[in-house]
Amino acid sequence: AGLATRQFQRSFGPMGVQPSRVAGVDLNLNEFNLSAPTRSERSAQIVSGIDISGAFWRNLAEEDSMLSKEDRGLLQNVFNPSLCDRREEGDLFMPPDTSFAYVQSLRQLVKEEEAVRKDRTQEFCAVGFDHEAPGLLFPTSWRSSVKVSREEAAGRKGRLLQPRPDYKAQAGLFEPALQDASPVFDKSTEDRTRFRIYRIGSLEVRTVQELGEQEAIAAVFTLRAQAESRPAKAVGEQERVVKATEYVEASCYGPRCYTVLETELRSFVVAEVTPQGAKFEENPKDLEDRNSLAKVLDAKECGQMGRTVGAVRRFKGNIFGFVTGQK
Repeated sequence: AGLATRQFQRSFGPMGVQPSRVAGVDLNLNEFNLSAPTRSERSAQIVSGIDISGAFWRNLAEEDSMLSKEDRGLLQNVFNPSLCDRREEGDLFMPPDTSFAYVQSLRQLVKEEEAVRKDRTQEFCAVGFDHEAPGLLFPTSWRSSVKVSREEAAGRKGRLLQPRPDYKAQAGLFEPALQDASPVFDKSTEDRTRFRIYRIGSLEVRTVQELGEQEAIAAVFTLRAQAESRPAKAVGEQERVVKATEYVEASCYGPRCYTVLETELRSFVVAEVTPQGAKFEENPKDLEDRNSLAKVLDAKECGQMGRTVGAVRRFKGNIFGFVTGQK
C-alpha cells in the first residue's frame, strides 16, 4: 500500500475501527465534506450495528456523488482498490476521520506520493540511470545481487547513451517492435507502476506503465560506442559498392523503402526516393538506429557488378536492382 493508505490503516487498526470513536449517530453523508475542514477535533460517529460502507463506496465510485470532486479524488487515492483491502471489512468499515489535522495529513501524504512517482519517472528517464544500482528512489529489491564482471563494466563505460526525443515523439513507430521484443529490465514499485527497458538494435527504449494504464514510452536513447560519435568521412565517387540491403520502414505516410549501399572502404550510402526526388545520405550517424526499426526485404553481395557510388548517383530508377543486377 502507499504512504497515505498505510497511515490510514495504522490510524484505524486492522479492521478499521477505533472503539473510542464508536459512539452516537451521524449517517448524513451530505455533511461528509473534506474540502473545508474545520479545526474541530470531533470525529464521525456511527451507531453500533449500522452499515454505511455501501453508501461510502458508492459515493467514491459514482460521478453523481455527494462528495466534492476534490474530496472524491483524495479518497479514491487513499482507497485505491488495487492497493487497499478496506472494502473487505464489510459492515465493520469506518470512514476516515474528518478532523482538520487528519484530513490535512492525508492531503500532504498523497501529494508526497505523487511527487515520488514523478521523481522516479524522471530518474528512470535520465541518461545516468543504472538498472543494476537504481538509487534510493526505487525499491531495494531492484538492486542486483550479481556482481558485474570487469569486462562487462568496461563495455558499458565504452558506450554512450544519446537521448532521442525525436523518436519519443514518434512512439507509434515502436509499437510493432515492442510487441516482438522482450525487456532486458522489468521491475515494479510498491504502487504497481511498472518500469521496463528494451534493447532494439542500437536503440534503448524505456517505458512506464502505471496501474490500470497503457504502457507508454518514456524515453528513447541511441546506444553507441564512443568511437562512433566521431564525424563521418565523405564517400568517394569511385568507391565500389560491394553490398546492397533493401529495407522497409513505417512512416506517417505509410510503408517506405530505402536501400543501404556498403562500399569496399566500409562506407555506407543510403538511397531512397522521396516526394521531392531521389535522396542520398553518406554515412548517416543514425543509420543503425533507423535499421533497428526497419525490416530487411532483400540483401545481396554485389562487388562483382563493379558499380561505383558515382554511377549510383547518376542512375535514375531501381537502385537495388541496378547495383545487384536484379530486375
